[in-house]
Amino acid sequence: MFLELSLILVGIGAASLGFYLGGATEARATSIAVGAPAVVLAGLAVFAAVNSDRFASAVGPDPGAKGQLAAWAFAAASAAFLALAASVTGWGLVMDRTLGFLGFLYAGAAGLSTGGVAVDAGKFNIHALGVLIAAIAGGMIFFAGAAMPRQILIRRIVGWLLVFAGLGIAFLGYAPSVDVSF
Repeated sequence: MFLELSLILVGIGAASLGFYLGGATEARATSIAVGAPAVVLAGLAVFAAVNSDRFASAVGPDPGAKGQLAAWAFAAASAAFLALAASVTGWGLVMDRTLGFLGFLYAGAAGLSTGGVAVDAGKFNIHALGVLIAAIAGGMIFFAGAAMPRQILIRRIVGWLLVFAGLGIAFLGYAPSVDVSF
């Protein structure tokens, strides 16, 4: 349930940031749409860290393993990334390269969490796919912000791809609630 909520919130934040990069919204409005999921996700991460039994794995080959640590790390890294992305877009800080650098760091953190989530489940499941798509979204933000910072056409295309990736991440977080899995 914790990872599912995290994926839904990350998807909302990624789609909101994609709307900004795609040119559909302004920076101040985007900072609220990206910052609100960041605040909720930060609260979830803090309360999950306080509740120590959250780190005990419920599934997988070794039920006593600390596999949920990967889910917590993903939520914490996502909350930090979304909060920094909200501040970068909302306050107009050194936007392109800063956001690109943050996307690069987030892609690495989410990529590592993908492995932990898959190991915890004992296989590559729908949650691991959601975390992997979040890592790819971080890579797209890096590409749009740092690799091609002033190419407006590339930024718009990446922005709309990020909207679809964010909606996909949110769906993959919600899917197990309606018995969709693989």
